[in-house]
Amino acid sequence: MSHKPFHQKVETPDKEAQAPDPPCQTIIVHGNCQAGAIANILKKTRVVRPLFRVIFFANLETPAKANAPLQPEELANCRIFLRQHLPTPFPYSDQLPSDCIKVHFPSLDFHLLWPFGCANAYNKPSPPQVPWGAFPYGDRIILECVDKGMKPDEILDYYLNGWQQYRPNLKRLIELEESRQAERDSHCEVKMGGWVMEHFRRERLHWTVNHPTTLALRELLQRLFHTLATMEPALERGDIDETLRVYFPAPRGPLGVAVTPIHPRVAEALGLQWYQRDALHPFLKRTYSYEEYFREMIGYCVSQRAAAMAAVG
Repeated sequence: MSHKPFHQKVETPDKEAQAPDPPCQTIIVHGNCQAGAIANILKKTRVVRPLFRVIFFANLETPAKANAPLQPEELANCRIFLRQHLPTPFPYSDQLPSDCIKVHFPSLDFHLLWPFGCANAYNKPSPPQVPWGAFPYGDRIILECVDKGMKPDEILDYYLNGWQQYRPNLKRLIELEESRQAERDSHCEVKMGGWVMEHFRRERLHWTVNHPTTLALRELLQRLFHTLATMEPALERGDIDETLRVYFPAPRGPLGVAVTPIHPRVAEALGLQWYQRDALHPFLKRTYSYEEYFREMIGYCVSQRAAAMAAVG
């Protein structure tokens, strides 16, 4: 049996047998975590993969991840620029090709289900284990009680049973939300506000105030593809349903890591057909019942307040 000399060069496969080169044209998506989810879905969509490299550039750096600087060739090869309508400017706008397709789309945050939502001043991020903190979503009614120095059990009882004392004017809040959604849509080629206001009672469209469900993301992506296909016909065959089914299965999809409970009296007043009072709420690494979530949140905020007061003497 003959053997090849040790130093003999091994022949490389022909080009047809080699893995294809990655696409050089880019799709750049700029925005918040929702835009990040959209970019992630686009990366996995069959019609997009062979044609485009998808790049997500966050509008704000997060505790978990900082942006990598965009390279000149990534910007020069940008065929499609998808920008979420947010106050933060895209820092590379002047480096995008003049002929790239630019589409603005709205953020899918929704305030109406959480009328007491606010920043939680007592939340303490602890990166890398808990980069967002234990309870990043605040509740104005609860935090006002914590600020007053009320005991945890008193706060919980007031929150669960004191609706008549702190209930909001939901009719007025509906009008404000409709106006807010319409004003934002006026800046975007792809619009979502009317669809959200039409469907939020029949279907759950949000896990938290700023995290849409797969159903809402699907609608936004279908509208994006419809708009893009008029300028980039290759995207006409984009199958979002297939991508979501294969890579982001039910029940919670790409943004369902946290589910914020909705006040049962808010759900009743708004007529939420999908609402379940006894549903469990996965939140980061825990799962809570409605009462457990607020009991834990109140205890956490009270302890953080006590620690802060002790630290200043």
